[in-house]
Amino acid sequence: MVRLGTMLIKQFMAALFLGLVCTAQTATPQLKSVVSAGSFQPYKIASGAYATVLGTSLSDKVYIGEMPWPLTLGGAVVMICYSPAVGQQNCAAAQLLYVSPQQINVLMPTLQQKISPPSYGIGETVYVVTNVGGSELKSNSLLFALELDSPDILFVGYECPIGTTPPKGVNCALSNTKTQPTNPIRGTITDAAGGLVDSANPAVIGGYYTIWLTGLGNTAYDPPLTFTLLPWKNVPLAIKPLFAGASPQFPGLEQINFQLPSAIAVSLDGSCQPEWESDLYVSQGLGTPPGSSVQIPVVIRSC
Repeated sequence: MVRLGTMLIKQFMAALFLGLVCTAQTATPQLKSVVSAGSFQPYKIASGAYATVLGTSLSDKVYIGEMPWPLTLGGAVVMICYSPAVGQQNCAAAQLLYVSPQQINVLMPTLQQKISPPSYGIGETVYVVTNVGGSELKSNSLLFALELDSPDILFVGYECPIGTTPPKGVNCALSNTKTQPTNPIRGTITDAAGGLVDSANPAVIGGYYTIWLTGLGNTAYDPPLTFTLLPWKNVPLAIKPLFAGASPQFPGLEQINFQLPSAIAVSLDGSCQPEWESDLYVSQGLGTPPGSSVQIPVVIRSC
């Protein structure tokens, strides 16, 4: 299984094309799970956002799509079905970015309203149809919840916390797995120069930064989008974005631009901590799943 986050946003689409290169399979396709492409969490799948379908025998080899993303790639079609009314089911094909025998990366259909109210069932369904060598095969169906909005920050990896000396033999480089229980989780947050914010390049009070994510949805909802930072020894601090919405680079990719406020440096007892890990949370107006969270290293130059 390959996480689809990226260390630099220029590599975002390249990361979406990374998958499991497997030998050809001609058996009936079998679905195992459908997850958000940001964090690989099953409960953060949103309308118009990137998602990943995992299974077996999904294609005979690796195929890479080109913009505009096709609805059929390598003979594979991913169908998303929903129930707008009791006893009614509508299906729409997802756009395909990458297809391999065990993984398909998709851009979910964009929906204008909640499509499967709880009274109509427990959620949406997804299935895959493959056509290899003229033989059409249909997979099993999986139930999942497709939200209008479910912000999901693009995962980068785990690393050692800022200002700490790792134990002997511990590698502090970004990794898909934790090497220590205290490893903070890093999301794709970049500075004004496009550099990734991490322990080697921490955020600075007053600096301008961008959070890269998918599933942001309609930022005009009431209540509006908010995100919070947890200051050192202080209560969570709500921050108003300078901009929140679709990124011009690719459909489904979204961004939040913000300035790191000086208020984050003020602790309850008036003391100053020169560097620390701050929890960052993003949540959206009508989304029911929990918001997306990562840790961002912060330094105060004046301490």
